[in-house]
Amino acid sequence: MKNPLTALQFPVVVKVVAFDTCFPIELHAAGTLYADGGVSIQYPFKPAEGVDDDADPKDPSAAAIDISYIVLPDGAEVMRASGFWREVASPPEM
Repeated sequence: MKNPLTALQFPVVVKVVAFDTCFPIELHAAGTLYADGGVSIQYPFKPAEGVDDDADPKDPSAAAIDISYIVLPDGAEVMRASGFWREVASPPEM
């Protein structure tokens, strides 16, 4: 499989897509993709439909999400399982 990240000018703003593990809810967060494949996610995730259902943040199921893929500026979706990117806690050292 061809690496979809090779032609990009880094850093790149991406959309990070996750799914609630208990309910069929798609969630989005902004992220920054770096040349080393690291993605820094700007939490919190918000419902894709823009509807905040006032979920209780102390409910253990409210924190159970599966980060699935990123959406590049051209609309291409890159699955986490592809191995081309990974979540990082902070930007790489320059």
